Amino acid sequence: MTDEAGFLAAIAAEPTDDLRRLAYADWLDEHGEPAKAEFLRLEHLLRTSAARYAALVDQLDADWLIRTGICVRLILTGYAAARKIEVIRLIRAYTGLGLAEAKGLSESLPAPLPGPPLAPDGMTEWRRRFTEAGAVVAFSPAAPAR
Repeated sequence: MTDEAGFLAAIAAEPTDDLRRLAYADWLDEHGEPAKAEFLRLEHLLRTSAARYAALVDQLDADWLIRTGICVRLILTGYAAARKIEVIRLIRAYTGLGLAEAKGLSESLPAPLPGPPLAPDGMTEWRRRFTEAGAVVAFSPAAPAR
């Protein structure tokens, strides 16, 4: 491909093709658009590293994570429909939200839950509580609480 329209058409046809997106980023660099190129590369990095981050958080020692100041945010990704009321109660307990707001979050999955960033000990506790309620949670990086 030698022009931007070609890259954009190729990306539209295969939006998840990382090689096309990264080739377009190179093309943008060569054509005086370094901010757009950097954006595409960072987007790629964020997307591909999120799963690896979550896997490492699960593998690493909780005490070490705490000592290094690593914190995460809780994301509700699913739950057993028959346990919806229990999950809403947990959302309220975790977030301090009212009933309507917690219900709304439970119906818009995946739902990042507002609340303080969790250190590993909190991650373990809240994962246990949500799992016992038939829910599935994930974690995403967060800045440490100050």
